[in-house]
Amino acid sequence: MTPFTANNSAEFSTVAFYAPLKAPNYPTPSGDQKIAQHFWQCLELCGWAPVLVSQLRSFSRQGERQHQKRLARLGKWQANKLIKHYLSLPKAHRPKLWFTYHLYHKAPDWLGPRVSHALNIPYVIAEASVAEKQRHGPWRYNYRATLAALRQADAVISLNPKDLTGIQPYCHATNVCHYLPPFMALPEQAGLPKSTIRQQLAQQYGIPEDQPWLLSVAMIRPGDKLASYRYLLSCLQSLQNIPWQWIIIGEGQAFSQLKKEANALGARIHWLGKLETTQITPWLQTSDLMAWPAINEALGMAILEAQMYGLPVITGATPGVCSLFSDSPTQRGGLIIPQQQPDNFTQGLYELLTQPSLRQQLSQQAQQWSHQHHSLFAAAQQLKQWLTPLIGNAD
Repeated sequence: MTPFTANNSAEFSTVAFYAPLKAPNYPTPSGDQKIAQHFWQCLELCGWAPVLVSQLRSFSRQGERQHQKRLARLGKWQANKLIKHYLSLPKAHRPKLWFTYHLYHKAPDWLGPRVSHALNIPYVIAEASVAEKQRHGPWRYNYRATLAALRQADAVISLNPKDLTGIQPYCHATNVCHYLPPFMALPEQAGLPKSTIRQQLAQQYGIPEDQPWLLSVAMIRPGDKLASYRYLLSCLQSLQNIPWQWIIIGEGQAFSQLKKEANALGARIHWLGKLETTQITPWLQTSDLMAWPAINEALGMAILEAQMYGLPVITGATPGVCSLFSDSPTQRGGLIIPQQQPDNFTQGLYELLTQPSLRQQLSQQAQQWSHQHHSLFAAAQQLKQWLTPLIGNAD
């Protein structure tokens, strides 16, 4: 089955899929887009046929009221068009459920509530958040739409336990809220030995093969991402007396600024820019550890992906990031450092860079934990348990 299309035969229950912030086929890759793709795959594993019903992006960056209203009008127009189309079909060929991924005050859902109500089908939201300060803020128009969607939802699924507690008061019942651990597909086995792949990369990019490779994968944009890069840069500047090579995958508006600030580290940093998923895979397979401070990070799917490949991780402790790790230190697979503790982060980096045996131990723990608790199959099993009764009731 090709990505983001579906078999519409009667043997499948069709699920209308919509992502108001970024569609799963949005051209600019991001963690948000990757999660949308994973939910799509998860629905397929459940035995349903997701259909991308709209690529309308309801994102309002500045909070300008007229822009929000214009997007609302466009969304309602598209919703009415979908309703007209679906009502012209036999009931067996209509969606059995509407699934919206990621809505909040900057990107509300103007389609799902309207269409699901008209078709009398369940309305499900994955990843919602409520910013109470927007009740009277510049995004208050979108904020009210987000609350209305939550009140209508038959199920609200959260990958972040912090978000779950924040949205429960706005749902029509507490039992519609569900926590789902972040998930992704298990990685495919490397075709060549990892040592061979590493040797090829070392030769191609001029990286010393015998030094620890430290990997960071994130956009280089102003704000929290740049703050994380600067945090890590400061820590590494204190560790120039030991060998390491820092590999950075990502680009963005702050790229030139960061590169200038990191000039003192010279050839120790390797700027690879934006890479496709298949191009990132060899680095996940062959690096020695991933480092990412995760300042104000909601989840950190790159961190989970690193664990899937058996990379030990050192990261900052946010609620979403902590949800990717075991509560037991003996199964954690990485080092989680409380935010704003650069000395401890630097010490953790030193230990990982100088102790191959520690990296090996954490590598095994990371892979075992992530494969068991954060796989696509585990998520699909849980999702099917929650949504099957809703689809059954819609028949």
